[in-house]
Formats: sequence, C-alpha cells, structure tokens
Amino acid sequence: MVRLLGDGRAEFTVGRQRVIMWLVTPARNPRPSEVTASNGDRAMVVSRPSGQLMASLARSGWSWVSVEGAAHVLLPEGPLELSGADAPREAPVVAPSAPRSLLSVLRVLLVEPQPSTQRLIAHRCGITQPRVSQVLGRLRRERLLADGRAPRVADPDVAARWWLARYPGPSGTTTSWYGLGDPWEQALRLLTATRRTAGALSRDADGRGATAMVSGDLAADLIAPWRRPLRAHIYARAPMDPADHGFVAAGAGDGSTLSVTYDDDPVLWGAGPPWSLHAGTSVACADVLQAAFDVGIAAGSDADQAVRALLATLPATAAAGR
Repeated sequence: MVRLLGDGRAEFTVGRQRVIMWLVTPARNPRPSEVTASNGDRAMVVSRPSGQLMASLARSGWSWVSVEGAAHVLLPEGPLELSGADAPREAPVVAPSAPRSLLSVLRVLLVEPQPSTQRLIAHRCGITQPRVSQVLGRLRRERLLADGRAPRVADPDVAARWWLARYPGPSGTTTSWYGLGDPWEQALRLLTATRRTAGALSRDADGRGATAMVSGDLAADLIAPWRRPLRAHIYARAPMDPADHGFVAAGAGDGSTLSVTYDDDPVLWGAGPPWSLHAGTSVACADVLQAAFDVGIAAGSDADQAVRALLATLPATAAAGR
C-alpha cells in the first residue's frame, strides 16, 4: 500500500512493515553513471527506467517508483516489487519538479539576507523582473510567503522541505573517487592543491569569489555539526582532476569517499556563507539548502537528523537581513 503524505513524502506499507520516504522527481531520468548513493529514505520517480538504471538505483540504495506504476521499494524485511498492474494508482501522483527559476528565488529568500526589491532578486537569480513577479505569485499561491508586499518566507522549515521535495539536484556532472584519510583531510588536500592555480579556498570581499566549496557532510559540519562526516562532497566551477592528487576514480554507489560536482549555477555559488574555518583554514561552504540536499541523499542512518539540524538554522539565517 502506498499513501501520499502531502509534503513530498510517501508511506509504503506491507503487512506490519512501514517505511516513509521522500519522493525525488528529477527533471529527467538520470544516467546510470549519475546515480549517487542514498541512505535508503528516498524514492526516485522515473519514467520507463532501463534495466541498467534500475540496477544502478538498487546498488546505490534508492527505491524507485515509475510514472507507469511499477515500483521497487526497500523495506526493512527486503525489497518490495510492484508491477504496473499491481501498483496503487496514487503511487505516481507526486509533487512535480519545479522550474529552476522558482527554486532559485525560493533559495535566495531562504538562505540570504532578505532582498528588498524584485530587481535585487532578479539580479541574484539571473532572471527578469517580470519572471520574479510570476514566481512570487506562485509562491504566494503555495502559501510559502508571508502576507505583505515585501517577499518574505512565512515558515522557513515548511518552505525548505517544499524546496527539497522538488529540487532535482545540481545540473552539472558528478564524479566519484576513492581517497585516503578522513573526509576533511581528503577535501582539504584537493582544495589546497587546486588553490595554487584556481584560488579554490579564497573568496573576495562579498563572498562570491570561490571556485570550489564543500557541501554535504562537510558543510553540515561547519553550519550545524551533528555527526562525524562520512564522506566529502565538493562543488567546483573550475576544472580539477583528483587523479593528480592521489585519488582513484570510482563508480557511483561503489562506496566512494569523495564526490566532485561541476556546476556553474550562479545562485548555488552566491548563496552560501562568505567563508567558514576548519582547523584554521578558510573554506568556502555551500548554503544550508544545498548542504541539506546532499546530506539527505548520502549514506548514514542519521542523515535525517542532520538535515533537521541544518534546517533549524534557517530562521536565524533569514532573520539576519531583516
């Protein structure tokens, strides 16, 4: 049995076994090589998945539900397989992915000091003011904005979970690697080596100059420490080759220790804290939402608690600019 909970999650029940999962709806089916590891609490919505994609999802700890009705759900007692004929009709009816422009505007409202005008929001998101007006109208209809003329998030936790349920993930390419040392040692080794040629650890006066930054467990360790980081995740704008610094290429979902995502989304790069310190080193850090998304799809039985700890910082973040 499948029951939609209305907040981007679904409840799967078989006999006495019950599991609740976030439903992730990407803009397109990922390639098998693009599937990253999941801690088992998310189900990806796909369309006519190939055998290779289904195998990659299962190997990486993902449950999945197809829009045609088939499903593969990881339950505590073992995987549950549903055919299109057997699957509940409501299973594929999930929160659709949202336009990037809508997610960008909501991200800015959540994690940056509140912009005072639509012009400033448009500049930050790289879209037109008329489009900002349309997006704000949609967010108001979704009851995510507070009353009043100034755009302001009504409930940061609700808005953040709405965003997480619809965010399809970064638009760039992710590579996976094995390395020696704990996650911080690996990340700093790669970033320090890259800094010599690309300034990866440095930011300019307004906090927008970094060419590489940490996300996932390492960003959570800087923003809202909850657990010891399990793996390193780096976003990069400039090319970097971990193989030149002692890392070995790994397949997605094969227990890699480090991931590098190449993505030049201006909102992704402009929304985080100007810098953070780890062991005396200045490190660029992804914003709370990106960190929460990456923690949520990473391995670890307590990932959900880490996400909650991250989202709990949002009211203070949003209030800072009011």
